[in-house]
Amino acid sequence: AIVKVLHDEDSRRMTDSPFIGLIVRGAVDLLENEKLVLFVSTVSPFDRHASVMFLGLFDLPDGETETVVDRLVEIFSTFSVPLSKVSWLAYDEPSLSTNKISNAVSRLKPLCPLLKHFPWLSSNDCLALSDIIRDVAYLRKYEETVDAVFRLFSSYEDDNNSLEELDKVLKSSKIDLRDCKPVQWASVLPAVEAINSLWPTLVLFLEELAGKSPLALGLCKELKKFNFVAFTKVLMDVLPILQRLSAFFRAEELNLSVLKPVISASLACLKALRSASGCQFQEFLCDMNEHPQEDCEKGVRLYYKGVEMTNCSQEDVRAFGQLKDAYLGTLCKSLQDRLPEDIVELVNAFVVLFSPQCYVQALVDDIKSYGATELNLLLDQYGGLVSQERARTDFPLFKRVVVSLGHLSLQQLCAQLVFIDSEMRELFPDFATLASLASVLPVQPATCEKVFRAKDQTKKLLTEEGLSNVVKIAVDGPTISEFDFEAAIEHYETIKGSESCEKRGEITSQNQ
Repeated sequence: AIVKVLHDEDSRRMTDSPFIGLIVRGAVDLLENEKLVLFVSTVSPFDRHASVMFLGLFDLPDGETETVVDRLVEIFSTFSVPLSKVSWLAYDEPSLSTNKISNAVSRLKPLCPLLKHFPWLSSNDCLALSDIIRDVAYLRKYEETVDAVFRLFSSYEDDNNSLEELDKVLKSSKIDLRDCKPVQWASVLPAVEAINSLWPTLVLFLEELAGKSPLALGLCKELKKFNFVAFTKVLMDVLPILQRLSAFFRAEELNLSVLKPVISASLACLKALRSASGCQFQEFLCDMNEHPQEDCEKGVRLYYKGVEMTNCSQEDVRAFGQLKDAYLGTLCKSLQDRLPEDIVELVNAFVVLFSPQCYVQALVDDIKSYGATELNLLLDQYGGLVSQERARTDFPLFKRVVVSLGHLSLQQLCAQLVFIDSEMRELFPDFATLASLASVLPVQPATCEKVFRAKDQTKKLLTEEGLSNVVKIAVDGPTISEFDFEAAIEHYETIKGSESCEKRGEITSQNQ
């Protein structure tokens, strides 16, 4: 009954909102049943309120990709809202197969003419290297080795605490080795840092256990290989860049005004590592010591931090150079796929036009050219919704008005434009339409916060009956003072009345 009242409000807000943003996540319960987790972002022209709502957790029937689209059509129809209102589709790729998403998007296009789609930029998992890089075989080998090291250590009592740092990694990163889900070690910077700093100690530790444990012997041989140490150094150069990028998306207040430069800078740093090695890898190459072999025909022996390395011939070093190039190339491509340039440019265009903070005071005297490129991009994309000529004519005055409202945020300015009784809406109707699109962008801080909360709830309760209702109340439930209990009681009594009629009918049938 409570959820019915909440969904009635959802339906009203979706009906009032000129456009809708949709976030789709996938989930699988313990019985391997696929589910769709849906959120929508809306904006109301009547109360200026931008909302992010958890629609529910819906069963996804077995079958081809068509079921995803059919299910979305069915769900929107239950809310009496046309699917054509969906202007943004953000999806969590790791939780949904790429084929399902790409085919679903192609089928949604005719139903949603304004649709722009992208992997969800604020996903916690969007930068998990093991999920997005499937073409680098050695990455899997590296993770298997690190996983085995941590598991072997966890079952060994170290009296000298020489490997205490490994235990700190497990605790600080909240890694449970008993969990059946594999750990993405190459994405966990503290784990790689621990392997890097403890490498000589780990080798000695494994050498001592080698006589008793075949696993320790195999790990000792693997850790001594040039590839393992070199790849650790590459990760030490790469992961800090990805961690900063990931931290930006996980921030409580996502600053969209620096979205484009942050992404551009990160990709530039990764491309630079590809053309010229990073500091950690260069230091490693410089710190390796050569010791001549007694047999001159065998060349030299390479030592690093007092440990003799194996598989480090010139051919091995050249092969690793190719591996490094392939890894960084695939990483750059994967990140560009996850953070598409056209979508980043589109989001940036909305920010440039509707974020007063971007209208720096220095532009007041030379504001004529500001935002012209971004406005043209938006008019190219949404020319059918607005009068392009009128928008260009109004733009100079619009910019000067926005400069005077420098104290407002992007969301606040858009709310002013969207509000049906606003003077700004009357003055700038085309910019009000574009502001409505900006208001339902599914990369706003409120969107991120709600999706993460719902994700935590579904993890805890995925096998519980009535999960969707529980999560709905937990995520979207208003305060007690704001909730319409009379409507809930009325619906509850209707439910109980129908149940009583059914029971009386069953008793009458049994008696007959």
